[in-house]
Amino acid sequence: MMNSILSQRTWIYVSLLASIFMLASAHVFETFGKMYPCDLCLKQREPYWVAIFIALSGIILSRAKPSWPMFKTTCILLGFTFLYGTGYALYHSGVEWGIFHAGCQSVDFDPSQSLALDSPMVVGKCDEPPLVIMGVTMANMNAIGSMLLMLTSFVCAFRKQKN
Repeated sequence: MMNSILSQRTWIYVSLLASIFMLASAHVFETFGKMYPCDLCLKQREPYWVAIFIALSGIILSRAKPSWPMFKTTCILLGFTFLYGTGYALYHSGVEWGIFHAGCQSVDFDPSQSLALDSPMVVGKCDEPPLVIMGVTMANMNAIGSMLLMLTSFVCAFRKQKN
């Protein structure tokens, strides 16, 4: 089972689904949990959008010309994308712990203007995590998830394949 997940071809699909899941879960917490994201939280989502683009591009291009270098290149690109995501999530964790200072601030919000397109969006504070479970914040969880995705992407890219 693990060998099939770690095949380059399969990993591209798994990373696509994982990226979609990470974005969807962030939106669920935001929408239903009323845990409004700070500026750093929003920027942490960008690598997942990039990973979706890379994975879809790899899937489409591999259908036209399936080849080992195509799968390997896609896994390497995914690995670097998740590496960036890991770094950004670790930076955000450092801001939450007071190690780094971020210049982001929350925006005042008037609930009576919630339907107006020109009203500001509710934004949380970067140094005040909205959810902490046993000392672990959402930025910490994102760093762990991104790190696992990065490591698996690089393992898939550089291990011997049976494509």
